[in-house]
Amino acid sequence: MSVFGEDSTDILFKIHQRNAVAIIEAVEERGGTPEQAVAALLAAQAETSWRSGLSLPAPATAIADIYGWRFAYNIGADSTDAVRAATYTFMDNAADMDVDMGDPVAYALAVQRADTREYVEDKRFYTNGETAASEYAKAQPIAEAAYTELRVER
Repeated sequence: MSVFGEDSTDILFKIHQRNAVAIIEAVEERGGTPEQAVAALLAAQAETSWRSGLSLPAPATAIADIYGWRFAYNIGADSTDAVRAATYTFMDNAADMDVDMGDPVAYALAVQRADTREYVEDKRFYTNGETAASEYAKAQPIAEAAYTELRVER
């Protein structure tokens, strides 16, 4: 079974898969490593479940890009162009990182926290005691499975 679901004709299956492919391609376009692709996938999975243009948690009224930041692009929120733009920002933030890529959770969180928009954890994960670390850790095997499905097993 695919990490994206059981039914490849399902609209969410297609959205998740399309966005995961866009993330991997954007990382590769920037010369990123497979480890960076997994980190980007797990950040996007933890933040928005690979969907871009999701409503931010209340009381915010804006929408979030695929990495959970306020959507600020002059392109359609549900397009792969938006996913690529957000991933380019992720890779820009990763460019100056001096964090071991051997721990994808720590690496992805470091990249997110390096963003100048200020990562405020309790505005992202607060409803049931979740933390960024717990949600990112939960996303890691999903991201690794997605990368394997989309790149390694071809």
